[in-house]
Amino acid sequence: AIYATFCERFTEAAKALTLATGLDDPDIGPLMNEKAVQKQEEHVRDALDKGARLLTGGQRPARG
Repeated sequence: AIYATFCERFTEAAKALTLATGLDDPDIGPLMNEKAVQKQEEHVRDALDKGARLLTGGQRPARG
């Protein structure tokens, strides 16, 4: 029960984060280049391959 509650609350907090350019004062700004984006995607794939569950996100935002 504690784990499920934690996952639910953490997921909601992650969904509430804003993503934008640094000029817009977001919670999360862009990665520095395409190589950095690909590295993060590799980390997500690796975690999923090892049994992790994706609770939110998992793909690039619509604006790139």
